Amino acid sequence: MHEDTDYVTVTLSVCGGVLQTQTRALGNVNNGTHPIGLTFNNVAVGVGQTAVLTYAIVNNGQNTQSEVITALEDAGTALAQKGAVVALAAMADPSVAQTWGP
Repeated sequence: MHEDTDYVTVTLSVCGGVLQTQTRALGNVNNGTHPIGLTFNNVAVGVGQTAVLTYAIVNNGQNTQSEVITALEDAGTALAQKGAVVALAAMADPSVAQTWGP
């Protein structure tokens, strides 16, 4: 049996506004599905507004929990900020989305 020391972070931004980040140390887990239990309550997204949600799940047993959580939160913030910039630019000019699309 093997176990991985996993962490998850989720960051949400609506219309490039205030970022909400939640991070959790999942501990040592094995194969399978594991409940995360992170939610964003009472988030209003109006018509024509864009919400950007980023997440990352990492396996890191080498660094301290504090180091991993700080790095994940920094990465989540950076990703959400970049995503918000692209989303807002795409709202102003839909051709921007084509450069980031499938």
